[in-house]
Amino acid sequence: SDDACGPARLKADGSAWSCTFSDDFDGDALDTSKWLVATSEATGLTYGDCWVDRPENLSVADGSLRLTTRMEDEPVTCTAGGKEVTTRYTSGSVTTWGKYTLDRGRVEIRAKMPSTTQPGIQSALWLFPETLEYWDVAGTGEMDIAEFYSQYPDRLIPTMHYATTSPGYTNY
Repeated sequence: SDDACGPARLKADGSAWSCTFSDDFDGDALDTSKWLVATSEATGLTYGDCWVDRPENLSVADGSLRLTTRMEDEPVTCTAGGKEVTTRYTSGSVTTWGKYTLDRGRVEIRAKMPSTTQPGIQSALWLFPETLEYWDVAGTGEMDIAEFYSQYPDRLIPTMHYATTSPGYTNY
């Protein structure tokens, strides 16, 4: 049957997957019951840019969420991980942190990556554990559904990041 997630998808045993999360980005604003804007200050994350909550970097329209990295006219400063970052680049990012989580299942995403082939642009759709004790800067627990590198525009690369020295982990 069809539901908010579209036509039913079947597992190998013939039973249907249950739809637990869906967003078609209807309307003209982010659904804050499902999403949080992820800023550098809140997440402690930066990749040389400042993650900001600005309409120029994050917008919803025509059934799409648009996340944009922009080169600003003047440098901006943000705090990420307790350190000040000054850069001309700002980015939009969202998360379901504290709103939705799953421990196993099937994930489907419709996404369009940047159209540039100029080297140096990286984008990713990624998942990490709800409990940060299992996630650290060494890479424990991050699963990239797709990483995009502009110098390879014909590829979306799935990646698992983990550290073999994390307490309590056995890697197989």
